[in-house]
Amino acid sequence: MLGEATRQFDEVRPKLVEVAYRMIGSVAEAEDIVQEVWFRWQGANRSGIPFSTEFLMTVTVRLAFSCLQLAPFRQQTYIGPWLPDPVDTSLNLQAGTQQDDTLSFAVLVLMERLSPKERAAFILREVLHYPYAHVAAALQTNEEDARQLAVRARKYLNAEHGPHTSGD
Repeated sequence: MLGEATRQFDEVRPKLVEVAYRMIGSVAEAEDIVQEVWFRWQGANRSGIPFSTEFLMTVTVRLAFSCLQLAPFRQQTYIGPWLPDPVDTSLNLQAGTQQDDTLSFAVLVLMERLSPKERAAFILREVLHYPYAHVAAALQTNEEDARQLAVRARKYLNAEHGPHTSGD
């Protein structure tokens, strides 16, 4: 049973790291979040979880969201402006990420200005192409609110970074 759980987790792990990193901008914290997701996955009663990927992604988003809520307290002791860790994901074949404008350093800096929920909605919808029902479930909100969060984030990033070709 644990072997199957490990296989399922290993299959989705690169996406979990990608989402956590895109939300927080720190490789070390993203890895820590995914490690915590693994611990929770090991301890979960998986018989009642029909879609392991959705469960794992939801836990990742919620942990990253919690981390973002604590960020202002942690940054009070940080000297200088906060910037995301610059990472060249094109060299990390295991991560399976695409080298596109949504992963650029500039976009990560702009995303820092979004609320944690807007950032999560943008990543889940625009980057991972999740349906709004899944975005809403991950953010513990309804579909209309999830849609509005994603739209607001997209509009802000478009205004600051230039046109984005995705739409609803």
